[in-house]
Amino acid sequence: MSVKIIFVGDVMQDILISFKDKIAYGSDTQSRITMQGGGSATNTACWAATQKIDVGLVARIGDDQTGNLIKDGLNHSHLFLNLVKTPNTTSGTCAVLIDANGERTMFPDPGANLHLLADDIPSQWLESAEIIHISAYSLLRAKTTKAIEEIVEMAKSRDIKTSIDVASSQPLIDNDGFNSLSKLAPFDYLFANKDEAEVLGDISKIKSLCKNLILKQGSQDSIWISDNQEITSKPDLVEVVDLIGAGDAFAAGFLTSLLTDESPANILKNANDLGSKAVKISGARPI
Repeated sequence: MSVKIIFVGDVMQDILISFKDKIAYGSDTQSRITMQGGGSATNTACWAATQKIDVGLVARIGDDQTGNLIKDGLNHSHLFLNLVKTPNTTSGTCAVLIDANGERTMFPDPGANLHLLADDIPSQWLESAEIIHISAYSLLRAKTTKAIEEIVEMAKSRDIKTSIDVASSQPLIDNDGFNSLSKLAPFDYLFANKDEAEVLGDISKIKSLCKNLILKQGSQDSIWISDNQEITSKPDLVEVVDLIGAGDAFAAGFLTSLLTDESPANILKNANDLGSKAVKISGARPI
């Protein structure tokens, strides 16, 4: 076993509620409801595993039936797993509303994810890892902030590259996102979409948080900004089923391509290509 990328953060059971009409608040709205695996860090890990790179996932599940469903759903994902079962705790779940345009609105209940510890990372994984990727959801929650701080410090002490996806705009607003990130800066790689970037500030301010800033912009050009280059790449236009997991897939394509000696232009293209695959299917993970 030689894990090259360690993904740390949420694992969730998603309840997807798709609807076409305007929501009739206080009454009924016709919908299609399905259940699938989710959680930003887990989604990213699953997409990364499709790229023939050995990757590991560190997350927490509860001692409940939902935890069993989550674990069963990951058994064929080609991931190295360390899902720590937390007694007397429910597993993370998230209700996701998906409108006619594929846009999603999330209602998360983190559950066992609030018990994440730095020691959950297997020591042998740290011997081979080249990148540790973190979902900022875990950093922005008070109960797991310390764990993420310890993990980032651990990575830097071992010369393992650090990568973070800044989560979602509302948690950044609610939890003073810029200052939370700045305490651990600089990250080697930081991923943000347009809404998240607007919360964090102008480009020069965001760039102070990282060595490499990668902006995910949906159907618009993605941008990779570092000290000595700015590269753009336009994704292919595809029919959108839903946008769940698109940013996670994008990050997975980027990070795995870093390890295969691709050119910067190809790295960004591969990220867009994997993000495009994600929007063509329902749910956050590869089928």
